[in-house]
Amino acid sequence: MKERSVILLDEFESNLDLKVDNKLYTNHFTEEQLPEIISEIINNEKYRLK
Repeated sequence: MKERSVILLDEFESNLDLKVDNKLYTNHFTEEQLPEIISEIINNEKYRLK
């Protein structure tokens, strides 16, 4: 991971305003599943911030 990625990941993890239910942890996915991840984020309302 590049330095900026680590910073973004830390900001994501430490954001108190972002509920756990609104986070999708992708560390257990493979690169081949990227389209599936994107589709899940786009189509599942729980990942939308209101």
